Amino acid sequence: MRVVIGKRMSKEELSTYFTITPLFSIVSPLISGFIAQESYTIDFVVTFIFIIIVILILFIIKSIVPLTEEKPITTTSHIPFKEYSKLMREDRSGLILPLLLAVNRFIFGTSFLYIPLYFTEIIKGSLLELGIMLSTETIAISLASSLSKFISDRLGNVTTLAMTRILAAITYPLIYFVKSPVIFILINWVGTLFIAMDNVPEVSVISKMKTANLSMSLIDSVSTLLSISSPIIALYIWVNISPATVFLLSLLVIIPSILMFKYKVD
Repeated sequence: MRVVIGKRMSKEELSTYFTITPLFSIVSPLISGFIAQESYTIDFVVTFIFIIIVILILFIIKSIVPLTEEKPITTTSHIPFKEYSKLMREDRSGLILPLLLAVNRFIFGTSFLYIPLYFTEIIKGSLLELGIMLSTETIAISLASSLSKFISDRLGNVTTLAMTRILAAITYPLIYFVKSPVIFILINWVGTLFIAMDNVPEVSVISKMKTANLSMSLIDSVSTLLSISSPIIALYIWVNISPATVFLLSLLVIIPSILMFKYKVD
């Protein structure tokens, strides 16, 4: 999907897409957190009803919008696996860069896995405050698209990816020292802003590769496979060292991010 939109959309359109999309869910966490304070059961029922309504709306839209008989737009031609292997050997960035991005996702995912639990149990934030935090994340994600486009136009896609990963890796460990829900929400917002700045440059750079489909698949599949161990790693650190130490794992992102500077594939 990300490769498809990357090939069909210009960088400006990508920025608009990633700016608008998160805004659709901006109030959902806030409402959910508010309701959950009263009853988890009511929160579950309301969420279920909302999902059903959305599905019904989609079916209605599908029935209203006429189906055209236009030929489907093909964005990429079929490439045999042997040809992919040849392309990978010729262009190592098509293999190494996606793997570095996958490792970054895994490390961040492990570090952030228990953020809601840490916020409510250690920081003692309320469910409403948790909802506010998750809602403000969507604002950060939306703002990040325009910022990342602006920066990547000047510094390049890969440089922007590496730089924002490093900034996020430095930001999140600050949570280790935080005891206030308000400061926690602020740091989380800044960290989310940096992390979300990967959408536009990542899609732009990967979709331009000759091995775009395989490269994007590598990012998703490798990060998913690695993430199987995330709960165990995070839980082990939480129990045997300290809950706050989990966030220090983000610092490891600096290593693969520095290596990314080597790959100039813009």
